[in-house]
Amino acid sequence: DLERIERLASPRRERPVRLLRKLFDAAAERPAAGDGGPAGTLPLRGLAAVLAATAPELFAFREWRASVVAGDGPAAGMVIADRRADPSPGSGPYVRFCVDVEAERAIERFVRVMAD
Repeated sequence: DLERIERLASPRRERPVRLLRKLFDAAAERPAAGDGGPAGTLPLRGLAAVLAATAPELFAFREWRASVVAGDGPAAGMVIADRRADPSPGSGPYVRFCVDVEAERAIERFVRVMAD
């Protein structure tokens, strides 16, 4: 992914590449995450959330009723989406989920914004 970003970066846009290289280098040394993520991974959920809020045209969204599992057990704290055609109102309120992204355009936008 970093190589793809480097191809987009002109000399003026070295800042986002340096930032991402630091993040990826730090991730390579990261132990396995407590959230089940493998060692060496770098979750970019925050970045994706900001991009989705500022450039929603880059994302595909779906709405499903959803709730958070309370209590103990392996699913505790998970968000469960009711994707049935006719969900029960007891499944929770409707929540908007991002299900896809135009990755190349999202990376281009990130580089463009960070370079300015």
